[in-house]
Amino acid sequence: MLRELDLLQYWTRQNIDKTKADWGKLVWQRIQEREQTRWRMQMLQKPRLRTYIKLKNDLALEDYLSSDDFRGRRIMTSIRSGANQLRIDSDRRKKVPRNERVCWFGCEEIEDESHVLLRCWMYDDLRKDFASRIGNEEFARNGLSKMLGRGFKLDIETSTTFLKIFLNT
Repeated sequence: MLRELDLLQYWTRQNIDKTKADWGKLVWQRIQEREQTRWRMQMLQKPRLRTYIKLKNDLALEDYLSSDDFRGRRIMTSIRSGANQLRIDSDRRKKVPRNERVCWFGCEEIEDESHVLLRCWMYDDLRKDFASRIGNEEFARNGLSKMLGRGFKLDIETSTTFLKIFLNT
């Protein structure tokens, strides 16, 4: 385990030049780094997590999960995790080839989370309203992450409200 955590030199030297508390912190930090790397590698192997991978860099609790809005949390989780009613997932379950899972509104683009939330013409009005509430410049820089629960409490409340409308639930 020490080799795996890149701490073998301490065993080899038989000397830890740290306090017990500092040694504990170092071991904890290395274990966290290892677990985060393993978690990230596992996520990269799952195509369904395409949106989650774009948003989630740290193995830590997301702020939106502390929201009192149960429906909003559920919708946010489903859209972030790829387990939703968009054609990218619903047609996957029906074994429809990926390139045929296009938007119902004639966009000629695969109906995935990014398409629906950022590009589909059908939702232009909703998207513009959302952007004006969080700030057009902020939306231009971080639209997908803002729509999917990143930001301050008000941003999260705004995004869950819009997701309920976007996904018509």
